[in-house]
Amino acid sequence: MSSYTGLYVQCLESGEIHGVQVVDPFGNSLSLEPEIYIKRQINPPINTLPNIDDYKAEISKPKVSPIILALVDWVNGKSVPEEALYRMQQFGFIFPDLQGVLKLTPYGEQTLRENGLL
Repeated sequence: MSSYTGLYVQCLESGEIHGVQVVDPFGNSLSLEPEIYIKRQINPPINTLPNIDDYKAEISKPKVSPIILALVDWVNGKSVPEEALYRMQQFGFIFPDLQGVLKLTPYGEQTLRENGLL
């Protein structure tokens, strides 16, 4: 098994793959020929990698924090880990009322709205 990880494929107009961009554990990137990628058994499988345009579109999307995603689950009544509840309180997204019931703060609601999650 290789220490490289595949990022995306580079294709000709015909759709034929002529290069595969990979990255090593230290963040160094290089392009390999498809045959070498397959021979070295680099993951993920070559046929599951996005093309360069789809890859660039995906990395340009803003990433949503796992805590904000846990907040969405909590707001929707799903169970979330205690650690996530603790973090949500630290960030000021939720607070316990006088009876100890957790409530969404205005800041938590604003954060959900700004991320298009509410």
